[in-house]
Amino acid sequence: MRRTVTTLAACGAVLAAAIPAQAVSQDPVRALRAELQPGHGVRFTETATIVEGLEERRAEQSKGAFQFGKKGVTALDVTTIPRPQERQRVIQVGDIGYFCGFPEVLTPKGKTWYRYPRKKYTTAERFWFYGQLLNPAEPATLAALVRNGNRNAGTITGTITFAELRKISPWFGLSVTSTWRGSTTISYTLTLTADDLVSRVQSTYRTPDDAPIYEDWQGMTVHVDSRYSGWGDKISIKAPDPRSVEDKMDLPIFFHTPPPAPCKDA
Repeated sequence: MRRTVTTLAACGAVLAAAIPAQAVSQDPVRALRAELQPGHGVRFTETATIVEGLEERRAEQSKGAFQFGKKGVTALDVTTIPRPQERQRVIQVGDIGYFCGFPEVLTPKGKTWYRYPRKKYTTAERFWFYGQLLNPAEPATLAALVRNGNRNAGTITGTITFAELRKISPWFGLSVTSTWRGSTTISYTLTLTADDLVSRVQSTYRTPDDAPIYEDWQGMTVHVDSRYSGWGDKISIKAPDPRSVEDKMDLPIFFHTPPPAPCKDA
């Protein structure tokens, strides 16, 4: 009997050693929550491409970072490059957003940034028109993407509607697209690391024919490819120097003005 027990134990040890570590899968949401530590975050880069008919062109490239609190994203710093030699940057800390490099926003001489509280004007309303609408750093959003999708090894593929995102995603709520038709559907693929953290999000959606935007942007297909790295890195995002910020709420906006002061990359 003792010999049999010893033999079984030895076999069990051999089998355990034969199973690759990555085959023991974590819950992606649990893996994310483990990274949500104050003063830490994640970095990302992304490319947005729009397709109109058979014509495809690169729309924008972006890069930046999210800073975490215990429940999710508490700050962001993102630079978008809509055209060569052009930079548009947004920093958001809590409910306050700071814009730099937007030609529609008038800032006085000597000022680089324009400040808006989220309640009056969302940081993302202009900035994230082409950006990634799915934020894998939000536990509720990631849970919905996992629930709606089908997992095959290290990828999860599925669809989610704008109506679903409106209910769960503060990030989506910051986008101008959040007011569009709720039946609009985003197709997505998540790529996971061996630790079940999201390393890539690819998403595609078609702008509704009745979307409240310029008519020539309606009925187009938007592809966004985002790459995430450095989960858990120390990240500290701070508001710009107050001396460079204009915060008078009565300044006119959406008027063409001389090019604003250049923005540095995030």
